[in-house]
Amino acid sequence: MIEALSSAFERLMFLKRKIFRHILAEEDVYPGQPGVLFHLFHHPESDQKAIAEALGITPASATVMLRRMEQAGLIQRARDPADRRRILVSLTPKGREKVERLKEKIDSFHRTMFGVLSPEEQSTCIALFRRLASHLSRTYGIQEPEE
Repeated sequence: MIEALSSAFERLMFLKRKIFRHILAEEDVYPGQPGVLFHLFHHPESDQKAIAEALGITPASATVMLRRMEQAGLIQRARDPADRRRILVSLTPKGREKVERLKEKIDSFHRTMFGVLSPEEQSTCIALFRRLASHLSRTYGIQEPEE
């Protein structure tokens, strides 16, 4: 049974990754960048350390990604006036537009994916996903992201 569950889950994740790669390519966004964009959308003017922690990446990886995004005009970096050692990162108008388009496309994908399920099946999925996430969080000592 575990093998069948694992196989079904892997198949679903494969399809989701493939569809998301297509969405990102349409928007000229690289993997990893949506996490930065959505983080900054919800937490304007974050510093590079907070972004790296939120995404679970090294500060060096965040620096490389942010440099590329700045060159693309999606974000801007500026010294914190209160602490000149800190670099604050924020979305540009182009970055905010990108977030809105990505959100629209991702929401559409999710409606398509989950729309095949009845409301009862959707409720069951929510309960199962939350239970699995909570179990993994406790078992591996990983803090769950905010909902």
